[in-house]
Amino acid sequence: MIGVAGSVSDRDRLLLAFAELTRYGVTAEESLAGTADEARERLLVGLWTRAPRALGSYAFWLRTDECCFGPDGTLRGALPVHASDDAHEPLRFVLARAGFEVDVDGTDLRVEAPLARAA
Repeated sequence: MIGVAGSVSDRDRLLLAFAELTRYGVTAEESLAGTADEARERLLVGLWTRAPRALGSYAFWLRTDECCFGPDGTLRGALPVHASDDAHEPLRFVLARAGFEVDVDGTDLRVEAPLARAA
């Protein structure tokens, strides 16, 4: 989604960062249905069905957290991202490179508005 004045939206930048995670062997999904536990289980079953020897590295956000985005794709609040422990480092790397702030919230991450806009 193209935002104001032809700029790329926060949501699009997050999706690009998630696509980059696949280069690191991390399964990254957006807007999954259900609770975090249900989504994690479906994601891992699907992953291990396709690749039984896979490590099971993952990152995702839930459909219920889509309210963190405005209609133009602007990130309006902290987006909870659920990730396996081994995906934290590559996830933080690609999100920081995309200009997002990332905080650890227990076992999950919280993605904040791009650094340039937050200043």
